[in-house]
Amino acid sequence: MEYTFELRPLRNPEVLAQLADALEERAQMLAHPRREKGAVSPKERLRRRKLRYRAYLAALSLMGLALLAFALTDPVGELKSLLGGAALTGCGGVWLLLSREGKRHRDASKEQLMTQVGKAERAGARVIFDDDGMRICPARGGEELVPFQKIQFAFESSDLLVLTGSRRAMALQPLELSWGDWEELRAFLSLRIDEMVDLRKAK
Repeated sequence: MEYTFELRPLRNPEVLAQLADALEERAQMLAHPRREKGAVSPKERLRRRKLRYRAYLAALSLMGLALLAFALTDPVGELKSLLGGAALTGCGGVWLLLSREGKRHRDASKEQLMTQVGKAERAGARVIFDDDGMRICPARGGEELVPFQKIQFAFESSDLLVLTGSRRAMALQPLELSWGDWEELRAFLSLRIDEMVDLRKAK
């Protein structure tokens, strides 16, 4: 089954206000995620990660010290290889120390997504939903497939369906649906996207 949207520019102030509301709700959900009962909190995950990295660092440091001790008392003449091993272990420890927090992935802000959606070349573009995901077909040609796994939230307002990922958003108007039934599409997406939010019920 396929559902096709023929995109039009977003110019209506009321529609743009609904887009802003959807992105504001997204920001709130990201700031205060819903957790299943018994799930580990982000703070606890961070604490456990720090403890794990400290254990790695301590183990590498001990290995480095042991290798260095063997190198200094080496009677067989393998000083260079032992020193090299000690240096390599020390470098690994320093790398862990500097990167223990890792690079955190940051979601795009509401303002960034508003700008992105506003600048999108919508006229003549198409969006197609099928079993593989959301296919974005720009007017200039080409195609991009966005798997459903990369869609975090779907927000439905009176005049919009707003799909958001970590770095992008797609706003669709029911009047742009050129192939398929709207209610069937909603049921189709609800089986594939974990967070479906009806903003009309929230008011």
